[in-house]
Amino acid sequence: MKKFLIDDFIAGVSKGSMACGPVGGHVVAELRLINTEDNTVTYHGLSEVEGTLNFTESDVSTYKIQIEEDFENQDAWNIVEAAYAGGYSDYDEFYDDLKTCDEDHRLIWKLLAYLVRASWEEYDRMKFSFPGKYLSEIEIPVCDAEQEYLANHEEEYPMEDIRDEYIGQAVNISLFDFQEGDTPEGDYSFEATVQEQNGNEYKCTLGFDLDDDGIIKYIPCIRCKKRQNDGTFTDTDFIPAEAYEQLRNELDSMM
Repeated sequence: MKKFLIDDFIAGVSKGSMACGPVGGHVVAELRLINTEDNTVTYHGLSEVEGTLNFTESDVSTYKIQIEEDFENQDAWNIVEAAYAGGYSDYDEFYDDLKTCDEDHRLIWKLLAYLVRASWEEYDRMKFSFPGKYLSEIEIPVCDAEQEYLANHEEEYPMEDIRDEYIGQAVNISLFDFQEGDTPEGDYSFEATVQEQNGNEYKCTLGFDLDDDGIIKYIPCIRCKKRQNDGTFTDTDFIPAEAYEQLRNELDSMM
């Protein structure tokens, strides 16, 4: 379902301050979205300094206020404070929380995180290609902070749990339609299809290899595809929690 249209976005660096000693400038990004269901406009912002993240959401822009950092203008900062939508002390905390967010929230904040971490060359490319597209249509690149998070938390991925739990276990081979003389050795897979409330649809596939005795010897990564507006499905790194649960339950039923 087409809902949030990317109307525009902007990013920049504030001048910094001496409020509590020398403080470097904040990197500020703001995303202007149009809700195509009711034509409302919202501004979603992120101010990041030394890995600390503060998000805003309002029906008016707060970008200029945050960039100019005129702390004596209390009326202006009241607008920023009223727009506060959440904050994180570091990217680990941020990406941990992002796993449980709804799809729209996840995409908005992930895009903002990328905007404050991107090089100016990357920013210019996005500025050229993203406005005028729907939020659900774009593929948000993985920024350096997310890459570091993924590298440090690889052992926590759901797939690692599946490997630890299921490799070496026997599958009930009576569930398969083998011909006489056949052995269960080979590659198998099954699929889970999930449609979220916002209209996003995913098809996720779990594969596994059996040996001659029907023992699981290998499970590759779950592959997940997202439905695009033209009806095609393209690869995505995001795996909905519901799809993971379906795949796990299906594997359980084969034991």
